[in-house]
Amino acid sequence: MQKNKILNFIKILPFLFISFTFLNCKKRLVIVPISDIVNKTTSKKQKLTYPIFSKNNPEELSQVLYGELLEEAIPAKENDEWLNVKCLEQEVYLADWRPLQGYIKKNHTITIQSYPKYNLVTKKQWSNVYKSPDSNSMCIMQLSIGTKLYGEKIINNQWYTILLPTNQIGYISLNDVNFVSEEITIKQVDDLRFNLIETAIQFIDNPYRWGGRSAYKKDYKKIYTGTDCSGFINLVYRANGIELPKNSKSQFNKSNPVLKGKKLKSGDLIFLSPIPIQTFNKINHVMMYLGDNLIIECTGLKPFCKTIIIESKKRLGKKIEDIKAGDKYKKNYIYFGSYLNDEKKIKECIKKFFYPQ
Repeated sequence: MQKNKILNFIKILPFLFISFTFLNCKKRLVIVPISDIVNKTTSKKQKLTYPIFSKNNPEELSQVLYGELLEEAIPAKENDEWLNVKCLEQEVYLADWRPLQGYIKKNHTITIQSYPKYNLVTKKQWSNVYKSPDSNSMCIMQLSIGTKLYGEKIINNQWYTILLPTNQIGYISLNDVNFVSEEITIKQVDDLRFNLIETAIQFIDNPYRWGGRSAYKKDYKKIYTGTDCSGFINLVYRANGIELPKNSKSQFNKSNPVLKGKKLKSGDLIFLSPIPIQTFNKINHVMMYLGDNLIIECTGLKPFCKTIIIESKKRLGKKIEDIKAGDKYKKNYIYFGSYLNDEKKIKECIKKFFYPQ
């Protein structure tokens, strides 16, 4: 009898461990403007030069911005320098949909009881948060494009009062942020497409940075800033209240397929794969269509290695209207996707902005 009890207890031990781990996984927030997410920890800071490729910085998975929501994947110990976390606002597809997981410096985060809800997002490459509603007052911090905030009230039609995750009060110019509503109609999509273009062209000439998901700042000494192809697309949409997955493969998987280039509209996406996706999804690059046969992309290709605008014929061998999904140009197969041709899809992505967890 006693033996059976012991055997039964042993059987449920894994489930008890999983439950204990889940209950002890703390909620966390990022409290620095930008922090790296890496696949393994290191005590040494690499000295890198732009452009930064995967071979230069293979540990880099992504970056998180101030106020981003995290969850400890493995409960932290008091003396830990690094945390293993799930990045709740960066969804990836790895056999199934899940948050991106990696390591972050512990002192770049704080623990919280519940996740905040945001209603603003920064829309300029860099925005200042001030101590008072006056651009001559002390600057509390500078924030990258795509940083979510909570705006409480408007002062003099010029400033938002914002409540920061550290319980500080700050002020940011109305011109630096987009107010994000949970409601959108298909009639507003044309305006959204235009806004995406306006946001995207801010990134022109920013250097390529593997794993990057932040606005480039030349004199930013704390971290290597910038974007890769999918980080660029993610931030452009995020700055307009649309939450997309993190990497190009995942962005393709979540998008609505577009079968013909002539059906593409401004703000829709173009994907490249070294093999046909019917064989296996090997999408490894994403670009945005601007309209008029123009494409914008953050490319690691020489001699560019930066964000550029290029004609479709130069990049893909044909005008957009003459390309069909699955056509091959040089070594790549071309595919198209949209998040803006379906009201249900748009609302799904906006919901992710407000409720990523």
